[in-house]
Amino acid sequence: MENEKQNYNRSQSGNVVEETFPVQGMTCGGCANGVQRSLTKLEGVKSVEVSLADASARVAYDPGAVSPEQMQQAVENAGFRFGKSEGEESDKSERSGGCC
Repeated sequence: MENEKQNYNRSQSGNVVEETFPVQGMTCGGCANGVQRSLTKLEGVKSVEVSLADASARVAYDPGAVSPEQMQQAVENAGFRFGKSEGEESDKSERSGGCC
């Protein structure tokens, strides 16, 4: 996962890290709200901004309380793909569940 983290936009301030993660499968505002809710429920997540247009989620979190793997699991449980493998293109039409 260390190589994957280099692909994300990351900044750190104190105990809070901000990263932007790609999210696949969102097709509407309801999908974006579902991704935001799934991340916001996690202990250690301070704020979430989901962009349907950019197919991404910018998350401010305490890495001592929550990991990117836990965030990935929460988003995938909501029916979306969180992050992507190197060389894999984002495809908004690829849908694994969610609201639509």
